[in-house]
Amino acid sequence: MKNVVKISGTVKEEPVFDHSVKEEKFYRLTVCSARLSGEIDEIPMFVSEKYLDLEKTYTGCGVRISGQFRSYNLSEESKTKLILYVHPYSIEFVDEIEFVNEIQFEGILCKEPVYRETPKGRKIADLLIANNQTYGRSYYFPCICWGKRATYANTLHVGDEIMIKGRLQSRIYNKAGEKKIAYEISVSDIFESGAKE
Repeated sequence: MKNVVKISGTVKEEPVFDHSVKEEKFYRLTVCSARLSGEIDEIPMFVSEKYLDLEKTYTGCGVRISGQFRSYNLSEESKTKLILYVHPYSIEFVDEIEFVNEIQFEGILCKEPVYRETPKGRKIADLLIANNQTYGRSYYFPCICWGKRATYANTLHVGDEIMIKGRLQSRIYNKAGEKKIAYEISVSDIFESGAKE
């Protein structure tokens, strides 16, 4: 199923080693991409060592990335946490940057939509969508829809195949006095898969 991400922004801090796969090392990297409103989305990535020169300083550098959005479940004590990240296929470090934050993917709705309205009447729908890959993996993405897109999302049912366009969004919240960050896809367009290009 389709899964394409394009991100341009600035590197928040130096890469930190996270894990190895078949002797290839991967580093955590956070890219900051500004919205039109001026808010900053902090987008997590696992970057292969082949894209990095660890003798260089990357904080504040401009970067353009193309890749895939992915997820995995991390077990913490008695709970499971969904970890979301970008897996880059290409990285270009640049001097000047124009902020870009785009994702387009196909998926299958795996939970009924959670629909609600704010006290001021704004419509919101939360979705959980599975993006299945030919190599046997499935990635699960929380998505949030607003307005007419939320109204449409509320007509969907588990098992429906849909296409989504949007951006990767970070959101800071407090839990038991501790600052945490959540990630989701803010939906700009949603339609049945195959309904239009």
